[in-house]
Amino acid sequence: MKITKVKIKPNNTEIAYLESDARNSKEVVFKSWDTQSKEFLESLQVLKRHMIYILELPEEYEETLTITGISIKYEEEGIGVVISALKGLDSLDAPLCLNTPYIPPQRNENTHTPMCGTLEMAVDKITSLARQFVGGMHRAQGQLFEKESDNGKVS
Repeated sequence: MKITKVKIKPNNTEIAYLESDARNSKEVVFKSWDTQSKEFLESLQVLKRHMIYILELPEEYEETLTITGISIKYEEEGIGVVISALKGLDSLDAPLCLNTPYIPPQRNENTHTPMCGTLEMAVDKITSLARQFVGGMHRAQGQLFEKESDNGKVS
């Protein structure tokens, strides 16, 4: 299963992937209204530093930037990506929507792209967790039973 898109919202996850047989390939979109696990959410937020670098944004944007998705294209030379984010604004209730341009794989030694080993590793982790999410893992689960505190009272 090749993940082509991961898009998250607070209570909504959309994961697109390629399903293929001997002759055909089709893109399947998986949608879930389960909350994502902390690990899954954090794996996407690692991309903040890459987005700030690629878009030449001020460092202080990291505080109000939230990575919301990634689109992945598989090429012969490797993977290429587009990273999507929202940046909170003080002056409006709506956020600023940001997308990187397409970041192609490093095709040869004469071409320089922002695609680096750490970005590829981050994308690999995200796609691995996305596959597991489709399989039922990496979903946050509420407390089934009330917890008893140290003093014996139920909270």
